[in-house]
Amino acid sequence: MSDPTTNLLDLDLGQVDTSYPVIKGGIYDMVVKNIEVVDNKSQDGKNLKIVLATTAPTTSVNNEKFEPGQLVTTQLSLKTKSEKRDEAGMKEIIVKRVATFLQATRPPVIGIKGSDLFDGSIATKCNVFVGRSVRIKLDALPEGRDMASGKTLPPRNEVTQFIKV
Repeated sequence: MSDPTTNLLDLDLGQVDTSYPVIKGGIYDMVVKNIEVVDNKSQDGKNLKIVLATTAPTTSVNNEKFEPGQLVTTQLSLKTKSEKRDEAGMKEIIVKRVATFLQATRPPVIGIKGSDLFDGSIATKCNVFVGRSVRIKLDALPEGRDMASGKTLPPRNEVTQFIKV
């Protein structure tokens, strides 16, 4: 019987498939595994990073079967500066975006205010979301190109909607 560690050590790392499984698009009930405030990619604002896990078996776009627990990450921008909108307009968009997530959680989260998103206190309240259920619409996106950077994007999942139940 061969040692599985030896097989891993012999792998050509340049040939290892590093892609993540892409779940078929659809409506899914998920559970919030983690949520935190992080710097955005360009380091000029913050994002609310939400890690969700499936609660039922799922299937990938390649028809692979997965047990519950497949992770999907989404981010909600908290950046108030924009070339297209003034700060007040951006704050209104951010409040609505985060409220959509908050209102979709079950049991409902109570006591989060719009000001929490802008004074930094949301970072200390993230733990109230962990373990809560949320229904989402998930899209399966093919390989594409990031219009801003020109980089090739791998096939991936994207949360396109939080659904109130």
